[in-house]
Amino acid sequence: MQLVERVQTFIWGVAAIGAALLIAFQNYATSQVYFDLAVSGVTAQATVVGVETVGSGRGSQSYPIFKFSLPDDEKTVTAKSHTSVHLDKKRQRRPVEVVYSPSNPQIVLPRKHLIFWQYIGIWAVGVFILGLLMFGMYQLQRAIFPQKDNTEHYPG
Repeated sequence: MQLVERVQTFIWGVAAIGAALLIAFQNYATSQVYFDLAVSGVTAQATVVGVETVGSGRGSQSYPIFKFSLPDDEKTVTAKSHTSVHLDKKRQRRPVEVVYSPSNPQIVLPRKHLIFWQYIGIWAVGVFILGLLMFGMYQLQRAIFPQKDNTEHYPG
């Protein structure tokens, strides 16, 4: 492998590992909240009482605002969803099953989103990150420890 090829391979390896680490750190906070809700979250029936829209146009995101009662006391909680959800007007004011954190009821999201994250989302992100890391390490290994050319040249 020529020097230019080794440098390019090294750069690809560093870029792949950097991208994997960036994606992992970027998704850590959300993953931690989802994991905590999956392990210790409490399910409740809630009503969508409003929607907070962030941004405008095609890139806007809607965060439903839920109102639900805590089972231990008669306190009613109004909290914004931790994740954006597209809700049409007819789904507002209807009951929705939500999962909230017992230590902080303001951390809430629709149960369907938690189920998706628990069984599909976390695995998809994890496999993608693992694939990037493996590709990056393979490229670095190729760049740092190049294989010798094993072809024999016979005089002709």
